[in-house]
Amino acid sequence: MSLLSARRRRAARDHGLVALPPALALACALVTAPAPAAEHGGAEASVEAPMTVARLESILKEVDPEASGGQGRWRLMQDGIPVLVLTSEAHNRMRVIAPVAEVEKLDREALIRMMRANFSSALDVRYAVFEGVVWAAFLHPLDSLRARDLRSALDQVATLVKTTGTTYSSSGLRFGPGYEGKEEEEGGEKGGKEGGEGGAPKNPTD
Repeated sequence: MSLLSARRRRAARDHGLVALPPALALACALVTAPAPAAEHGGAEASVEAPMTVARLESILKEVDPEASGGQGRWRLMQDGIPVLVLTSEAHNRMRVIAPVAEVEKLDREALIRMMRANFSSALDVRYAVFEGVVWAAFLHPLDSLRARDLRSALDQVATLVKTTGTTYSSSGLRFGPGYEGKEEEEGGEKGGKEGGEGGAPKNPTD
């Protein structure tokens, strides 16, 4: 033990402190060191305020000035597709949904094809069934929703409705192991035949 180390241990003992081994002392110093201050204009400065029903409504009006509704429920058009936006401040939830087809008009293979799309090509949107109708649905906590997320959700929901019966996708991106473009294309052609004449299944709101 060096003279310097002995003096440090003695000083620590005199002050009622327990001397730590050098390696442990270094680890403690790294853990307790203050984090560097965020630079002006950094990520912290770009954080959006929590989403509210009023702010969400204003964004919907920007997307479609003719959007109708209120008090947490709106109907608007996105690329020619009727879309519903529902919110619940009490449960901090929101969803964007659009009808795709009546369940009774789809066979088992078409429904399985939709489940496959949920895994790879539907991305942030999902096929879901409610009251005899297949819906394209996007769900998210309300307060952490960003404006760009809402706009993307509207676009993806509308795109998934449009591509049902062909590519079953909410965008041009595919995400999932084992995906093959040829297989997806063949599945789309089959889905088009199953859905009825002209491609995609008939929208129940038509």
